[in-house]
Amino acid sequence: MIPCKPDVAQREVNLGGVSTELHLHSCDNQGLRFALAWVAVPPAVDAQLVMAQWQKASSQSLQSAQAPQSMALSAVRGATHTAWWFMQGRDHRGQAVNSQAVYFTDGQRVYQAAVYGRAWQEAPVAPFWEGLKLP
Repeated sequence: MIPCKPDVAQREVNLGGVSTELHLHSCDNQGLRFALAWVAVPPAVDAQLVMAQWQKASSQSLQSAQAPQSMALSAVRGATHTAWWFMQGRDHRGQAVNSQAVYFTDGQRVYQAAVYGRAWQEAPVAPFWEGLKLP
């Protein structure tokens, strides 16, 4: 579903007071960055809390001057909870960037799929969103 060969990375992160390993696959294609990331959620932790903390961390990372905007888009197939967000901010080089992201969970893992870029047309992005599904 990612439209290019992704780079793969892992690192420890703290989401909602929980330290966990973040798995990330991302690549650049047609001036856009496509990313798919996930974390395992310990049994005693509320996955929706982790989703909210991750969205907040993403907004801070983008140095967003505006509050993220919730988007009313369809649920990810197989997910127990789905939340879509649009954010505007600055990337790590200080350049303006837009981000559309969906956070979803199956109860045991929380996922983030995101596209970052200055502006984009739906043609290269639509297959990425349409390909999101959980078994």
